Amino acid sequence: MFKLLHGKFIIANRMQPDGDTIRFKPDNAGFVEELRRGSPGSSINDKGVNIRLEAVDALEKNQELMGATAARDELLHMLGFTGVRYTGDPPFFISSGDQEVIGHVSSNGFDSFGTRLVGFVYKGDGSVHGSDGSDISLDEGLVNESVNTALLSEGYVFPAFYDTLPENIREHLATKSKAARRANKGAWPRSKGFPGDPLILETPILASLREAVLWPKLYRRLESYLKSGRHKTLDGFSEWLQEDPQSRDDGILLIQSNPPESVRLHDVVEASGNSVELKFWPEDFIVQGHPTNTNGSQQ
Repeated sequence: MFKLLHGKFIIANRMQPDGDTIRFKPDNAGFVEELRRGSPGSSINDKGVNIRLEAVDALEKNQELMGATAARDELLHMLGFTGVRYTGDPPFFISSGDQEVIGHVSSNGFDSFGTRLVGFVYKGDGSVHGSDGSDISLDEGLVNESVNTALLSEGYVFPAFYDTLPENIREHLATKSKAARRANKGAWPRSKGFPGDPLILETPILASLREAVLWPKLYRRLESYLKSGRHKTLDGFSEWLQEDPQSRDDGILLIQSNPPESVRLHDVVEASGNSVELKFWPEDFIVQGHPTNTNGSQQ
């Protein structure tokens, strides 16, 4: 079950929103605390709580600028924010003042650090879907109304499915993502590193990575691998992942196998020299250890 939360989405000067996270001020913080389920983290205050959008992953701020800002701008637009301006180089800091818009969230828990609530986000009054704090069954119709699904359907974000997402919802969202990819929507035409289309990095390899449109979870692992400066190629990437199965080498369930097969992230990535490629489409596997579990791996 998911919990329905009424409240407001907020932005403020100096915030740096991205394409898959938004600040939310609940009408009743107690309902949010009920979702903590033993997770660490401080109590909800007047500044609200960050919502990490369920089932999707946007380009990081230090990935391709066009894709990262497009996802951010569309998220804010879909939630009802207007006239948002930014400063900085690159322009990520809000400079147009504070705004609040009415919205609601359906969530089943926090991330592993207890700092971000993971959920589906919606524009407008939540009473259309139920009373504040009520437990709801998430169906395809309700998911279709979410901003998460809209972003995925238009190719602004990539799929990232964890193991507490209901199977019927995961399959429904996988269909949405496949349709966006086949229609070359959003960031998909510029993407690399997916099955049959490896990303070939140029020298300097880290700078080249940061210009790429790559599945964001894989990008985050590669960036961490390269930032140390000890690695000049990707030849040791698989071994580096395996050195830390908790924080790097996520558990993966290949749901297209019969029966489904449990592997690790290094098993679904081909990396050597200056080339990297996912062996499977991200909608064809589940990341095990959901970020709402206290023992889950890092996103």
